[in-house]
Amino acid sequence: MNALLVLLLSLMSLSALSPERTVILYNSSASESEEIARYYSKKRKIPKENMIGLALPLEGTITIEQYNDLIRKPLQKELDRRELWNRSYSGFFNSARFDLIVSISGVPFRIKNSMVPGGYDEQGNALPPKPRGHQKADGASVDSELTMLGAHKYERVSAIKNPYFRQAKPFRVGDYKGTFLVGRIDGHSKHVCIKQIDDAISVEETGLYGKCYLDFAKKTGGFQLAEDWLQKIKEVNKPLGIPTLAEQTKYTYVPNYPMNEAALYYGWYARHANGFMRHPHFYFKRGAIAVHIHSFSATNIRSNKADWVGPIMAKGAAGTLGNVHEPFLGMTTHLDHFHQQLLDGRTLVESAWSATPVLSWHNVVIGDPLYRPFANANPRDDDDEEYALLREMSPIKTKTQFRELQAIAKKKDSSRLYEAIALIQSELKAHEKCISFYKEAREEADVPMDRARSILNQVSYYMSQDNKKLALATLQANLWRFEKTPEHAALKAMQMIIDPPPPPEEGTQK
Repeated sequence: MNALLVLLLSLMSLSALSPERTVILYNSSASESEEIARYYSKKRKIPKENMIGLALPLEGTITIEQYNDLIRKPLQKELDRRELWNRSYSGFFNSARFDLIVSISGVPFRIKNSMVPGGYDEQGNALPPKPRGHQKADGASVDSELTMLGAHKYERVSAIKNPYFRQAKPFRVGDYKGTFLVGRIDGHSKHVCIKQIDDAISVEETGLYGKCYLDFAKKTGGFQLAEDWLQKIKEVNKPLGIPTLAEQTKYTYVPNYPMNEAALYYGWYARHANGFMRHPHFYFKRGAIAVHIHSFSATNIRSNKADWVGPIMAKGAAGTLGNVHEPFLGMTTHLDHFHQQLLDGRTLVESAWSATPVLSWHNVVIGDPLYRPFANANPRDDDDEEYALLREMSPIKTKTQFRELQAIAKKKDSSRLYEAIALIQSELKAHEKCISFYKEAREEADVPMDRARSILNQVSYYMSQDNKKLALATLQANLWRFEKTPEHAALKAMQMIIDPPPPPEEGTQK
């Protein structure tokens, strides 16, 4: 190893987040919260003296007064007592022995908006309090508020500019004005929380491998920003050899969509988890990062049915993001930058907050904050090795490269590689080759999910070519094959989207 590489690795090590500089915050009034905190401390080798338990409400939502009296002030005093930082009462803290705070399930996650006096009517009678206007909202996620723990005084109305947003310098060595990184291990059960920890530690040793799924909403105007994020992710993945499938209609993925081997998922706009999440056998690949942007995606992170964050973690993802109140699109986490930071080897928490423009707002990061899904590349099994092969060979541009990859796919009888080749041919608008490889992928598939997805891929490609006739013919020729499987609902839903039934005749409606 040359001297320059050794120096670079040393500098990266010095600037990286570390267990020694991590504080764990748990709810001492909830036994499971302490159990999860101790487990995390042991697995990540976080010093026991960095574990802080506070007696907190068991509810997920609290008032700003409760936040100040039960969390902010007691936590600051405990950090003082343990000499984990030095504070200056004229402004920001002077120095700290930690960079990261990890909130454990049991710690409240949402601060509700306060009410403002209602004033008086014309007769001088007092009017009842009224909600704040959105621009003057003072609600927040507890974790976003904790990022400002080192600031002595700041205005809590609306959001505060994040000094770490899109900064190249690592958080550990940057001057980010009294702020901290804050992540959360949480979910609807203790099992889900423990799994987040175990999966992160296991997968980061080998690296994350699998497919990336994108769900566009085909919005324009003020919503174009999110569409651009997803498109940038798609473009970034191409030369890296990450197989990327995209739903590019105004609809979400159809019910029971066969989303197999999902290592990455980014979508937006639907209120509650739907589509692929309804498939009874769907489960994210171990270590997956999955995000669906919605104004209230994290309103109840401890439900495995409502919103998105809770269901995503219940379905096995290792990391996600969300919002506890309406954040405005531009003030939520910018998914393209988040994705790029993950690919560059950053931790989940660094990637999330460097992609989030504001603090003291509504954003929350769920999963082991120290998880680095792309820090290593050591495939552990045959499945991962095929994904690693795609990364090694990419970008695939020449006929020789295509022939080489095709030969490997044929030798391995690999549905996975045939699907990847078809996706590349689809981007190149190579009609006949694309369809041919989708058919090869279907023939080599071992499970109904993969066979059905190959059909839906083929249908989507026909639709991108404005060939509705072939799309419908493909669905109709294959529907019977899936009659007793969950995938039948997905194929039927796609048929209804392409060729909806006519409205009932007048006088026939009940």
